[in-house]
Amino acid sequence: MTVSNTNNNLASLVSRIEQIETQQDIWKKNTIWLKRCFDEFKQDFDKLAELSQVESNREQILQLSAQIDELKQFLNQSSDVIVENQEVIEKIDIDDVEQENHLVQEDNNDEIISGEEFWERYEAGERDFKGINLTGADLTGNSPSDVNLSKANLTQTRLSDANWSNENLSGANLTQADLNNINLCNANLKEAILDDAFLCQAELSSVDLYKASLKGANLTEADINNANLNEANLSEADLSQANLNESKLIRANLTNANLSKAKLVKANLKGAKLDWANLEQALYTTETIFPTNFNPIEANACLIASGACLEQADLSGVDLIDFDLSGANLEKANLSSANLYGADLSQANLSGANLANACLEGTNLIQADFSHTNLSEATFSGSRGGNPADLIGANFHGANLSGVNLAYVDLTATDLSEANLQRAEFGDETKLNGANLSKTNLIKAFFNGADLSGANFTESNLCGASLEDTDLSNANFTSADLRGADFTNANLENACLADANLAGAILDGANLTGAMMPDGTIHE
Repeated sequence: MTVSNTNNNLASLVSRIEQIETQQDIWKKNTIWLKRCFDEFKQDFDKLAELSQVESNREQILQLSAQIDELKQFLNQSSDVIVENQEVIEKIDIDDVEQENHLVQEDNNDEIISGEEFWERYEAGERDFKGINLTGADLTGNSPSDVNLSKANLTQTRLSDANWSNENLSGANLTQADLNNINLCNANLKEAILDDAFLCQAELSSVDLYKASLKGANLTEADINNANLNEANLSEADLSQANLNESKLIRANLTNANLSKAKLVKANLKGAKLDWANLEQALYTTETIFPTNFNPIEANACLIASGACLEQADLSGVDLIDFDLSGANLEKANLSSANLYGADLSQANLSGANLANACLEGTNLIQADFSHTNLSEATFSGSRGGNPADLIGANFHGANLSGVNLAYVDLTATDLSEANLQRAEFGDETKLNGANLSKTNLIKAFFNGADLSGANFTESNLCGASLEDTDLSNANFTSADLRGADFTNANLENACLADANLAGAILDGANLTGAMMPDGTIHE
């Protein structure tokens, strides 16, 4: 190869390389331009709303497809169960219809038995009356023994004033039955229905009323002590003044029940429903168990205990037999017609209280404060002086004791100053020695035979009082009004009658030895 050819070839190659480089530069510029255009087109495309909707629809379609697949799988698995359940439902429906028809047939054949027929069958020796229908029957006047009346229909039956103690009435229907004054002590009334029944003053001690229904029943003044009322339904029942002492009312329903003045001493109401129940003046002790978070004080119930605060409480007509209220504050409380037989009220504050017609027989009233208390017609001892109240050291200053019978009562060292004892009666066993009766109203009081030695009657009014055969030795009648008083055969030895008004007084047979007379002279 010649040199000239070599040079030509090199020149040609260089020219070709230059052409290629030029062409590459053009391609490079075109590539940059195309990439810029593509990026712009892509940005514009991504901004399209339709694209966003398409993506959202695509995701929803995928989710719905998955749910449809799951539903198909579930339906395929449960199709057999559905068929079986449908067959069971159809069978139950058929059985229910057959059972209803059977019950209707039984009801049609369930003849109502009259009270006369019941007693005839009873006298014939029959004792098992389970399921008997005695609707509306009159069963008063007789008392059965060892009968089985479980699940009996006793709707609107009359059983008042009868003795059905210890009988089996479990599951019986006693809706609207008349059970007033009935004796059902220790009877079995488990799951019995006594809705709207009348049980006023009924004897129900130790009765078993577990899960019984007594909705709207009238149990006023009923004696239900030590009864089993666990889980019983007593909603809207009237239990006012009922005795529920030591009864079990665990989880009982007492919604809207009336428990005013009821006795709940040692009763167990754990878990009971007391929504809107009336416990006004219901009596309870520290041993009574109430539901959690229930506050008996907020319900105006009364805690009966030594030292309790019952100021201005309304306890009229309540039964407080043998209760311990020693040292209690009963100031201005209403205890009219209350029964306090055998109660302990020693050192209690009863000032300003109302105890008119109250029973205080056998009551411990030692050092009790009765100042300005109304005790008119109250009873302090039983007939013929049985079980008298103990009033030693009591304060009756300004109290109203008009018409009371204090025969056989020990009033030694009591303060009766300014009290009203008009027409009060004091017997020959009454002890008033050392008592303060100054400025007391004793008009027409009866003291015959009483021991009034050393008593203070200063400025008292004894007009027309009877003091025959009374021991008045060392008594003080200074400035007393004794007009028309009868002192026949009374012992007035060493008595003080200074400034007393004896006009019309009868002193026949009276012993006035050493007595100071109204004019200040000493009687020989």
